[in-house]
Amino acid sequence: MILLLVCIFLLVVLLARANREGTLIRKASDTIFGFGWSFLSENVDKEISGVKKELYSEVSGNVLEIGAGLGTSLKYLNMKKIKRFLAVEPNKAFHEGIEREALKTGFVVDYITTADIKQGKLVEKLKTSGNKPCLYIYGEFLAKNPETQELVASFGFFDSVIISYVLCSVGDVEQMLGLMGSVLSKSGKLYFNEHVSANENGSASEVIFHYFQELVTPIWGVFLGNCHLNRRTGEMIENSAYFKNVKIKRTTLAKSGFSRLLPVVYGSAEKA
Repeated sequence: MILLLVCIFLLVVLLARANREGTLIRKASDTIFGFGWSFLSENVDKEISGVKKELYSEVSGNVLEIGAGLGTSLKYLNMKKIKRFLAVEPNKAFHEGIEREALKTGFVVDYITTADIKQGKLVEKLKTSGNKPCLYIYGEFLAKNPETQELVASFGFFDSVIISYVLCSVGDVEQMLGLMGSVLSKSGKLYFNEHVSANENGSASEVIFHYFQELVTPIWGVFLGNCHLNRRTGEMIENSAYFKNVKIKRTTLAKSGFSRLLPVVYGSAEKA
């Protein structure tokens, strides 16, 4: 029995270390997560609806959402403030959901591909959005590469960047913060809500849950799209050189049950 447990532990460690961007393990992990999130997204959105209503009513101008999921953030926007919206979501199984929510919200919807960017078609697409604000769905990862640079050059720098439950799963949080800072306009703002590590110096239940998060995160990430339960994302944003005047609040997903132990931080930050 002990030998079996040791073997399982070693297997988990190996899988966790191999769970890198572009590997078969990550692709399988993302597929499992995508399937699960299609069922969980609506409930999670309801649990943090108060957070999103408070936060996203301020979003304005040229907007970028990284990790748009199924588009559940769109209904909280003040459409009178939105000029144009770029929804970045690498999981193409979610695109139908984004389009559906965008149309409900009052957007015109179009898709952007890497081929559009490389062939110089993007500027022309952006000219044909009509009177309504247009939401563009882009199904690739953003990175510091020529495609992203051309995307920003065509769209213009963004006035608002939105992330919701994104930094838990990226490979390098600081690198992503740097990327978001680089695409914001001089007066641009980041709007974020992220689940984070429980308080290790809090109540007895919080301390227990904190160490539970530490224990299960390696295997949790393998099966759920590299999601880390134990990241101190709020502190990372506060301490980032890419942002200033960080306004941050802390809450929980629910008042009772398991979800009350899962802390969420949300707020805004200005480009440094």
